[in-house]
Amino acid sequence: MLPPRKLKGLIWLPLLLVALSLACSLPTIGKPTATPPAPTPTASATPRPTPTPQPLPPAIVENDPPLGSELPLAGPITLYFNQPMDQASVEAAFRQQLAMSGTFTWIDDLTLVFYPDAPLQPASDFKVSLNNDVRAANGLGLLQPVSFNYRTVDYLRPVQLLPRSGAQDTDPTSAIVVAFNYPVVPLGADQAGLPAAFDLQPSAEGRGEWLNTSTYIFYPQPALDAGREYSLRLNPDLRGTDGSPLESLAEWSFSTREPRLESIEPGPDAGSLRLDPQFKLTFNQPMDPASLEANLRLLDSGGEA
Repeated sequence: MLPPRKLKGLIWLPLLLVALSLACSLPTIGKPTATPPAPTPTASATPRPTPTPQPLPPAIVENDPPLGSELPLAGPITLYFNQPMDQASVEAAFRQQLAMSGTFTWIDDLTLVFYPDAPLQPASDFKVSLNNDVRAANGLGLLQPVSFNYRTVDYLRPVQLLPRSGAQDTDPTSAIVVAFNYPVVPLGADQAGLPAAFDLQPSAEGRGEWLNTSTYIFYPQPALDAGREYSLRLNPDLRGTDGSPLESLAEWSFSTREPRLESIEPGPDAGSLRLDPQFKLTFNQPMDPASLEANLRLLDSGGEA
């Protein structure tokens, strides 16, 4: 065990160490804290002048219709340039394959529209070109001639006929349908003001309507005559919404099936009959009750009614 004097010294030792630590962390009284030197200012860079943009040569950035699409027979063709143009030079340099007359309309200084004076021919090639005489408003010309090749829309023609041409044994209640390769009527148009797609001979009672812009359907009401040939002729005034005319006055025909007795009950092998029998006759199509009753006979074994 330590003597009392040494024990007392050990108690004061930690207190002395704490006091020394605090004294070292205190700022020196009366001596200002050193301030870090300010950075030496550098000479500002001399601003460079903004370069003057160089004028660019003219170019066509877009055309309508786009390449690869069909050209409507009435046009128009629209050219979009990258900058204001010298309009007179553009019109003078404008060439098209058929050398047909037309009208130039500038929507603005960058947009030219060409309208042909007469409808183009269906299913034909049409080329538009501009030579190096074209000038922009800044005086620069095209770097090289440009040209665009188009194909005009095809003739209007039926692509589906129901019943098909030459069909036999057609159900007299069947609807008659013709579908075209192009839209014929506007979307959402009033049915009352739309033309019929064809003429039916002999005529029949019924209702016709356009199912969509390119499909016409006729519903016979109540039905066509059985065992009869019908012919249909497309309306010669039909035009596609893009102006395409009918390729030809197409005609087709079909025949309706003959009425036929499918079954009778009781059948011929039924044996003896009741004295008050009922006969059930089933046909292959709806029948005219009056004509059936007028021509139905019940005969005895001697051929008497």
